[in-house]
Amino acid sequence: MSDGSSASQAMVGIAYKAFIFVAWLILFSLAQTQDEAYGVANEVSIWSYNHIRRQDVVMDPKDYSLSVNSLLNIVVGQHAALGNVKVSATAALSPDLRTVIHLHSSSYEPENMHFSPNSVYSAQHIHKMVEEIKPHLDKLLTGQLINILENHRADLRPLSPFSTALNVSANEIIDDLLFAGAQNISDNLPLPDVNTSFDKGYFKAWNGWLRGLKTVYRTTDASLLFDEETQSFKITSTLSLAKLKYGYNGYETKYSLWKFSGRLDGSVGQTSANIEIAMKPTKDTCHFTLLRVSVTQLEDIMITLTGLGIWEKIVMKYVYENISNFKGLLVSGAESKLNTFLSDLLFSYDCSKYFHKTG
Repeated sequence: MSDGSSASQAMVGIAYKAFIFVAWLILFSLAQTQDEAYGVANEVSIWSYNHIRRQDVVMDPKDYSLSVNSLLNIVVGQHAALGNVKVSATAALSPDLRTVIHLHSSSYEPENMHFSPNSVYSAQHIHKMVEEIKPHLDKLLTGQLINILENHRADLRPLSPFSTALNVSANEIIDDLLFAGAQNISDNLPLPDVNTSFDKGYFKAWNGWLRGLKTVYRTTDASLLFDEETQSFKITSTLSLAKLKYGYNGYETKYSLWKFSGRLDGSVGQTSANIEIAMKPTKDTCHFTLLRVSVTQLEDIMITLTGLGIWEKIVMKYVYENISNFKGLLVSGAESKLNTFLSDLLFSYDCSKYFHKTG
């Protein structure tokens, strides 16, 4: 009985080891098949279901070259893969600018590419596959660029006379703009009138003014990004004002049975604003555009009213409690004036001095 049991256990052990060995052979075979498939470049078939947009191609007739930054939607037959690759390339052109002689450089970055559900490959193989089929992608890209040259050569955007190499930092550009603005802005800007009512009373103010925009300065390092689609630089930074004062030459307020009038003066202790501008080199020059300016902080707001006499503490208490929209009024007023000031300044400012000339 014990001999039969021992023989049975031995047979089970042998069968288990044989199963493990066979399974290992199958997995090894599959791994080899995947690795070998990537090497069979001659059997790869690739086609595109879109064309490089001609607005993504920039031609430089002087150097007989062009550059392209775009997306290709491709299908790869052998690997049953489809999706997008981000294309970045430069090419040498013929003297008549009618065809591509060869690609100087090219790179393809997978973007939302995937294999079909029946494929034996997984997402981790995508980058390796794109690397393997690069010669075929080069051929596809060259064909599309030649087609653009033959049919749309006159529509290609000429290269700007300014390279994309800046000769200053983003901080220097912002500081330069603010310095120029401080020389031109008026330090006595008008504020909109106030007319608000609340429980038991109202508050009105007119002939308002805002002073201190000349004291604007940069408080953070400016960031600079290049937008491929618009071919422009986007610069963002945070600004502050060292001293911001405001006032109204006349006010009138009523609380219950009491009515007061006089002049309003005030100050703001902390002011911050975010700014975002675009800087675009064009064929003949370079210009700025204001994209956004927003006041993010307006704190330590002080208000002084004349004409209150012995009622000053009582009236000021209800002023601070009930004129809840006064801060919002100052924010919108400051944003409006900053917007006008910066838009006017940027409109006439030539930014070509910040770039190295290409020729």
